[in-house]
Amino acid sequence: MIASLKGSFRQFDAVITTVGKDFTRAQIQVTIEADSIHTGDRERDEHLTSLDFLDVQNYRHILFKSKKIIKTQQKDQFLVFGDLTMLGVNRPIELAVQFGGILLDPWGNEKAGFQVCGKINRLDWGLTWNTILKTGGLLIGESVTILGEFELINATQRAKVRGQEYMLR
Repeated sequence: MIASLKGSFRQFDAVITTVGKDFTRAQIQVTIEADSIHTGDRERDEHLTSLDFLDVQNYRHILFKSKKIIKTQQKDQFLVFGDLTMLGVNRPIELAVQFGGILLDPWGNEKAGFQVCGKINRLDWGLTWNTILKTGGLLIGESVTILGEFELINATQRAKVRGQEYMLR
C-alpha cells in the first residue's frame, strides 16, 4: 500500500452510440475479458485471475453499462453514471470524462477522443483477499483507480467510406 500497481485489460469490446455530437445522449457498454489482465508479472496475473480475485473460471467478463451522462460546469468535462458488474455483483459507479475534441484523421475519418477516470472500492465487489505484512500493515489497499483513453470513430461516416459497421476495440 506504499506504491501503486499498474495493470490493464488487453481484451475488451466497447459499443458506444450517440446521436450527433451530443455526448450526454450516448449509450456506453464495455465488456472486458477478465482473464486478459496484464500487470507485467505472470505469477501475479495468474493470482489475479484465480478464485482469490477475478475468479475467471466462473466470471469471464467484467461489464460496464452507462445509465446517465451529464455535462459539468467545466469545459469539455462530463460525468458518466452507470453499473459495473464484476464477480456477479452489480454496483453503481461514477466516472469523470474529459472530452479531447473531434478531428479528421489523415484518411478523412472523423474521430473523437476521451479520457476516463474514476475510483472504486474493491471490497464492494467482494474482492477481499489480502495478507498481513511483517510490519503489521496490509499488502493491498481497498481503492482501485480506473483509467482509460478512448478514440471513437464516426460509424456513419465509416460505413460510407468502408461499406461496413465499425466497433471500437
